[in-house]
Amino acid sequence: MTFPFRFEIDSETGEIRIAAPLDYEEVKEYLLGVAATDGSYRAQTTITIDVTDTNDNAPVFEQPSYKFALMQGQDAGILVGSVSARDLDAEGPNAQVFYRFVPIYPSF
Repeated sequence: MTFPFRFEIDSETGEIRIAAPLDYEEVKEYLLGVAATDGSYRAQTTITIDVTDTNDNAPVFEQPSYKFALMQGQDAGILVGSVSARDLDAEGPNAQVFYRFVPIYPSF
């Protein structure tokens, strides 16, 4: 894929810089063509830029809240229910979701 407007090249030094933000979840790799000329002759090459993922997405619960009902007297270890969240980061450690209890403070 070629996305030349995400990058810019200095015509005198050949330095390539990012011209617009990159997002791994949108495009993982860019293939760019570059030409060099001395006025008489021209050479061409290709550049591959691999975008690596960062943890830029927060987990999102599949429901805004959950409610479970239990009868009194249930034995310890019985399943109460399950919550589920997903992370839009790509597969791997940035997409892993872990759960824990946190205190709830009343709203004033």
